[in-house]
Amino acid sequence: MLSESELIYERRKLYEVMREHPGWSLRAYARAVQHDLKWVGKWQRLAGVKLSGVNETHFHSQSRRPHHCPKRMAEYVKDK
Repeated sequence: MLSESELIYERRKLYEVMREHPGWSLRAYARAVQHDLKWVGKWQRLAGVKLSGVNETHFHSQSRRPHHCPKRMAEYVKDK
């Protein structure tokens, strides 16, 4: 399994290929970066990132942690 820094490098490589060849299919991108089609499909959002707006956070993994607690009780219920 690749480390996070290696994955960031792979995502940067995909981004560069997408910038050089914007008309290619996902399958062609997958062949170019030697990853499977599902991986390229997940990271195709990089194609929409403007060159001037690219920063390191675009290439980091996204957290799978929920952004809210679904089982959280309302304050008025806790008070009773």
